[in-house]
Amino acid sequence: MPTLFASLRGCQRGWLRSDLLAGLTVWAILIPEALAYASISGASPVVGLYAAPGALILYAALGSSRTVVVGPMAALSAATVGDLVAHSGGQFLAFTTGLAITTGIAALLAGILRLGFLASFISEPVLKCFIVGLALTVIVGQVPKLFGVDGGDGDFFQQAWETIGNLGETSGITILVGGLSLALVPALKRWNPAIPASLVAVALGIAAVHVFSLDDHGLEIVGHVDSGLPSLGGPASPSTTTGGSRRAGSA
Repeated sequence: MPTLFASLRGCQRGWLRSDLLAGLTVWAILIPEALAYASISGASPVVGLYAAPGALILYAALGSSRTVVVGPMAALSAATVGDLVAHSGGQFLAFTTGLAITTGIAALLAGILRLGFLASFISEPVLKCFIVGLALTVIVGQVPKLFGVDGGDGDFFQQAWETIGNLGETSGITILVGGLSLALVPALKRWNPAIPASLVAVALGIAAVHVFSLDDHGLEIVGHVDSGLPSLGGPASPSTTTGGSRRAGSA
């Protein structure tokens, strides 16, 4: 049975200031990252905020490394769930939640059985190809949002071709805001690496939308994000949801 919060053993009071600074740094990076990952996965942005602290707290309680990076992940989830519910958007969140729980159980069993050594059998070229493929999957899914066009469904090449075909419908205000945000992040990092560039870009984007009413000029925004924690409960069955939709439609 693993010892809870074993990585905290030996902590000293003198480390508190550095730990607080590290926590604020993670917070500044994790907020925009969690919002973005939730959007990539096809779920509501607020779901990323729900998932982020859970991953951090659980690893702090059960993990053994003080340097490993832990947080929500989206690209694999979107690729896996998207193939299952491409024509059933209402079930996207339920399938994503089920995938996360299943993955967590598998990881827990692997840890109990000491199966970490299996990772050494994965060669470096395979890992590099996996990372590059993952990056391309994220890019092809987000480029349409940068141009304000529809990206379509399907594999990488189908989505890329659909995006290219829709470039004639590019939204000027969308690409302006997106381009400025992309330019701002590396500029801030070069000017002062201590500044949380991604968080600043998100905050300035929110302020610009509010001040200039950019959403009234064609800029698609996230919209209202619910506050507080979600209520716990099982998802509705597909048959119930579909039946309810049919009854509502017939009414």
